[in-house]
Amino acid sequence: MLSDLQQSEESLRQTLRGRVAENVANLFPSLDPSLLSPPTTVLEDSDDNSRAQLSTKFAQLEQLYGPTFSAAYRSHYEQARFDSIKDRDFQSLKRRVIFTRHLIKKHPDMSEDQRSELLQALLSQGDMDRVQRALPHEGDKKPSGVVTWALQKLFTGSDAGREEALRKEMKDVTANIPDVHFLLELKADDEKDFEPAIHRVESLALSYLQSSIDFTVTKLTHNVLAIQQEHFRKRIQREIESKRENELKVHMHSFGIVLSLNLHRVFHLDQLDVERSRSYYYGHNEYKVTGRRNVPQEPKVKLHVHRLDVSSDDRHNMRLETKHIPHPTVDSRFGSEFCLPIGVEISYETVN
Repeated sequence: MLSDLQQSEESLRQTLRGRVAENVANLFPSLDPSLLSPPTTVLEDSDDNSRAQLSTKFAQLEQLYGPTFSAAYRSHYEQARFDSIKDRDFQSLKRRVIFTRHLIKKHPDMSEDQRSELLQALLSQGDMDRVQRALPHEGDKKPSGVVTWALQKLFTGSDAGREEALRKEMKDVTANIPDVHFLLELKADDEKDFEPAIHRVESLALSYLQSSIDFTVTKLTHNVLAIQQEHFRKRIQREIESKRENELKVHMHSFGIVLSLNLHRVFHLDQLDVERSRSYYYGHNEYKVTGRRNVPQEPKVKLHVHRLDVSSDDRHNMRLETKHIPHPTVDSRFGSEFCLPIGVEISYETVN
């Protein structure tokens, strides 16, 4: 079981690393994508088949874990900020390469010795003092007189001033140039003098990106494994609940049959209902049993009794003559009714 989990985790890691490396390679088309791929390929096959099967595996993860997985991948990828190479050596060499190309275009009249000195001073050492001495400037020309020479020294300034001006110029020239655009421009540069620097820049970029990819994939793998565990936990819980529900249905059916037979035998019920409910407070099942028995009843006579109001004239006449028949008023508001079995003997009495 542990071996299977380890193999599953390694397969997941390789799939995620392959996808991240593929996205980074698309972001930096000037770099060799094979150098960003996993150390051991996910599938031993041709490049096209590997990419196709890698996409299939990643799509299966998206389909299996849904938006949770997609959101986790997108979050980790965006947090990595692969478009910005945060390596100090890379950024330093990047600025020096850009500034060197700028100075060569700015001073097309440089001699071969000055150009070689500039490349050596700026690309290899980053020595601004040597750079400002390697560049052609007005002080290199022979002055025509003492006054002209003094004016040239006044406007060109000291070596320290020119060095500071070069640093400021390099900062302005190299600002706001994305790493992606810089590497693309280097790829298109065919000057032999820049080949060592270009190889060094690409090596630093690849080293940083490989390390950043590994770090991102490690965090992403832990996150996806947690998503997997939660997914499996919920699935197992659903299976357990489904199995328990089926077992309860079987038990309830058996219980209902036994209970129905016993109640029918004892109480002679015509209908029996068993309803199960879950008690969340006590954590157990409760059963509500209801039954009905049809019992035939003997015929009965329904009698209605109403209140009678007799007028004062009728009362007076009844006192004077016993055979007087009054005409009472029936008050149905206070009436009542009851039933008596047929055959009951009813006696009537006269109330004075």
